[in-house]
Amino acid sequence: MMFLFYKECLANILRHSDATHVNTHLKATPKNIHLTITENGNTVKSPQTEPSPSLVRRAKLLSGKLILDYPEGKGPEIKLILNNRKSLFSH
Repeated sequence: MMFLFYKECLANILRHSDATHVNTHLKATPKNIHLTITENGNTVKSPQTEPSPSLVRRAKLLSGKLILDYPEGKGPEIKLILNNRKSLFSH
């Protein structure tokens, strides 16, 4: 399921951004899994700019937290944070 979320992010970048560079960072900790996707497109933050409904739905299906951020002077940053379910069973 996380792959489908990632695939959707890349498809949205291709369709809606003039990005020439995409960076993906995947980090696993004992408690969480963090997927961060950044790009250098010319998307400008506006009050109406929200994650696509399909990304929101996919994050919800994964029981994850979706964050869309616009760092100063950079393109959009999409973050997905998931509970590392494995940690629920380890003591």
